[in-house]
Amino acid sequence: MVLLTQRKLIEATPLIFLLLFFFSASHAQNKAEKIVQLAQKQLGKPYLFAGKSPQTGFDCSGLVYYVFTEFHYNVPRSSSEYRNFGKKIPVNRARKGDIILFTGYRDSLRIGHVGIITDVNGENITFIHASSGKKHPGVISTELQESFYKKRFVGIVRVINE
Repeated sequence: MVLLTQRKLIEATPLIFLLLFFFSASHAQNKAEKIVQLAQKQLGKPYLFAGKSPQTGFDCSGLVYYVFTEFHYNVPRSSSEYRNFGKKIPVNRARKGDIILFTGYRDSLRIGHVGIITDVNGENITFIHASSGKKHPGVISTELQESFYKKRFVGIVRVINE
């Protein structure tokens, strides 16, 4: 009787791993959706240097910090600290909830701007970020294909594990 039980367990092992994989991927996808939803609720909030609160406003890293810490993820508070943070992801593997990195507009040698990817449609990536720009200040949604951001693009990191 014991041998039969062990044999059935051995036969079921691939199925168990497959179910765990799908549950894990589904769980990460669900977390990413919730992160994106919270980020989208911040659209239109004002830009505030060093801001990290929906009540007063955000800077770029403050927005990412606020959204991810609401879901108990430990992320850097400063955009420059993202250089060696998270799992680096190629552009063609980007997905909702990943963090997108850019150089600063004055300093092309270090990370100076970050955002949260909200949509990936082929090669076009849409992200939410807090902009200090005079034309569109505050929390906005932008497509990577816009030349101002495309030429400053550095990479993508993933914090939400599969």
